[in-house]
Amino acid sequence: MMRPAKRFRTSRGNALSDVHSLHSLGLSVHQPEDSVIQHSSLSKDGRRIRRHISSSAPIRERLYTEIEPCDDWSGFPDEYPQPEVLEGPTEGRFIFQVKKGRVTRVLKRKFFRSDRPMKVFLENREGYLAIQMILKGRGDHIPDHCTLCPSDREATEPTFRCVDCTNAPLMCQDCCVENHRLNPLHRIEHWTGRYFEKISLRRLGLVIQLGHQNGSECPFPVSGPSKFIIVHNNGIHRVRMSYCGCEASLSSQTGSMHHKWEQLMRNRLFPATHTRPSTAYTFQMLSLFHALTLSGKVTAYDFYKGLERTTNNTGAKLPNRYPSMLRVSRQWRHLRMLRRGGRGNDGERTIDETKPGELAVECIACPRPEINLPSNWTNAPDNIT
Repeated sequence: MMRPAKRFRTSRGNALSDVHSLHSLGLSVHQPEDSVIQHSSLSKDGRRIRRHISSSAPIRERLYTEIEPCDDWSGFPDEYPQPEVLEGPTEGRFIFQVKKGRVTRVLKRKFFRSDRPMKVFLENREGYLAIQMILKGRGDHIPDHCTLCPSDREATEPTFRCVDCTNAPLMCQDCCVENHRLNPLHRIEHWTGRYFEKISLRRLGLVIQLGHQNGSECPFPVSGPSKFIIVHNNGIHRVRMSYCGCEASLSSQTGSMHHKWEQLMRNRLFPATHTRPSTAYTFQMLSLFHALTLSGKVTAYDFYKGLERTTNNTGAKLPNRYPSMLRVSRQWRHLRMLRRGGRGNDGERTIDETKPGELAVECIACPRPEINLPSNWTNAPDNIT
């Protein structure tokens, strides 16, 4: 005896009780299949093919937020220029988002020219290039006499300019030397009649005078090496230098004459050797190299090669100061460690008497009495210790 087929129980009181799927209402929902990635590989013996099928993650739906008006908005004054809007209609462009039964209308954001800096640059690169070509020459203004010469001096044709000075005009040789006594490491260019060529202040007659803060001449100068080398941020410089031999270089503590290396250090020049120095490195260059090695992981070789290229990019042979720069950079870091460790303010002990671990950087989170721990911390109750 066969059993009758099962029949679903329905509740006559519920009108939707006979609806079992959307097909009952004549509707259908198509679920998009996820894209699959199929990968086939051949076995080592060449007899079997392995197929791997993986499904990629579905693309997430982009969420939009509704822009609500704000009553606290205060517009810009009329005298402020409004940014230029890109060409093309923007009004009437909306984004409609249906989520949780709600339709959200969002107005597309206006794009200004400042939002596309590369596109704006390409539209104006002709002007950028024209200004660079103007600066390669004598510029728009070509004076027939030096504007920096004093009234009692006969004006001459200006043929020199400084690359490192801000908006420096063309000047004559005497004014160029006089205006760079306190900036002896600036780069100078000379107008040949057709183009500008590099020229050093040493060739123009500038002598760096040590021991005098205002750059004035010493009545008893002591000549230094004829080709003294100074390594700076902007390159390698050959300079003429004189040490002070007058009472201006007397030490206020000992009363004796300052040594050559002391006069260099007082002018922020780190000598490469202690006796008879012929090379020095500026404090600015050593600080920059220290920061680049820590933050940018720049090697000493690449840094020095960059200075050589900045000085002369034609590949000409320059004085090799790379070994001495390695030595001086180590001395510079050692002195900074001593200074930050408080060894420069200790008048009772010498550097040789520094205790082991005294220069180590202490942990700021570790408890230390009288620093980040109160003096009566031993009397604190147990519930807060």
